Amino acid sequence: MKKRLDVENWERKEHYKFFTKFEEPFWGVTTEIDCGMAYEYCKANGYSFTLPDSCPKITFGKMTDEHGVKTMPVSIHVHHALVDGYHVGQFVEKYQRLMNEKPANNGLNQ
Repeated sequence: MKKRLDVENWERKEHYKFFTKFEEPFWGVTTEIDCGMAYEYCKANGYSFTLPDSCPKITFGKMTDEHGVKTMPVSIHVHHALVDGYHVGQFVEKYQRLMNEKPANNGLNQ
């Protein structure tokens, strides 16, 4: 369910106003988790533990503007046992078509 963000009454209002001024306000984190119990369960029951690694990993880079042409790098990493270059190409073509479409009014820019 979509809900309009009431910035003026939000407890993170000051953070929001501070970071929205940044050209690149995003950050990320990589951490380690204890997967021992899940691993042992999968092995004991004949399940593949590597299944979560089969999820595509898609990363978007910073948009640049060279000579009036705006581009953005997209990195796509997939499990080759499940996906070939053909499938990645289909995704890239579909994503490019979506990037070229005029955005629908989704209520976020009211």
